[in-house]
Amino acid sequence: MMRSFLLLITISLSTQSIWAQTSRRVENIAIFKNRVDHPIEIEVTERDDKVFFYAKNRSLYTYNVTVLFKNVINLRPAVSEKEFVVPHGSIRLIEFYKYNRDKGFQYQYSYKFKIAEPKELPDKKFPYLVPIMTETLTPFISQSNEIYENSFASSIGDTVYCMRKGLVMAVPNMFHGLDRISDQKSIEVRHEDGTIMVYKNISQELGQVKYGKYVYPGQPIAIIDQPDYIQTVLYQYTGEGKFKSLGINYNIDGNEPQPFSKKLLGKKPAFSEAIIAKELTKGELRKLKKGTLIQN
Repeated sequence: MMRSFLLLITISLSTQSIWAQTSRRVENIAIFKNRVDHPIEIEVTERDDKVFFYAKNRSLYTYNVTVLFKNVINLRPAVSEKEFVVPHGSIRLIEFYKYNRDKGFQYQYSYKFKIAEPKELPDKKFPYLVPIMTETLTPFISQSNEIYENSFASSIGDTVYCMRKGLVMAVPNMFHGLDRISDQKSIEVRHEDGTIMVYKNISQELGQVKYGKYVYPGQPIAIIDQPDYIQTVLYQYTGEGKFKSLGINYNIDGNEPQPFSKKLLGKKPAFSEAIIAKELTKGELRKLKKGTLIQN
């Protein structure tokens, strides 16, 4: 009985001493490392005494586009300036018609654009799944004796899992023709509230993880092919091409979410079905029940 009691004390002291080491925090502010060239293009089509304005967004980020009209003659509606929200892809912005068919018409325009900021503040209490399923959660400790914030020790062959439903904004080794916050060894996923989760230290995504496609909580997204660690960083876009990091609340075993701290040490992670289903649509929930939500 005495031997068991002493062993418990030893483990507790060991945990405290590990967490007492120097901690390397994630960057508070980040900027784009790569941008899409000419992300917004305006196209104008004239047909049947009408003028159609279209916008094409080559980025996965949604943009606010402001079009300014001047020297407009014989066209309606009478608009001098109008702002549009333009998601990825092509959309029609506005349609003008010639109100006097016996006369000609003319117009001039210019436009400006910027990445749209999220309409709502991020849910800072949102419960995220852990990105790795090991026997027990262990923080990564570097050779210089630093603990990396939001980093978990991993081994070759470990699977990295999606922590929250979102759109894949970047995959490893893809650096041109996209907007990217992190370096090439990472996956970036944008969530419904506009936050971006960056999964770092990943050299290759799994086959079903595609740029511009959705991934779901609990879905395998990568295999660790080099030892050390997996690190996750959650960002909020703040405007002018800048992001700030946010805290992550990990849902370890279906109980109350916890931030990255010593309380996570030694726990065996498990995925909560309630968290997985939290942001799914009705159609996605049906697929989840059928086991067809994630295609291998």
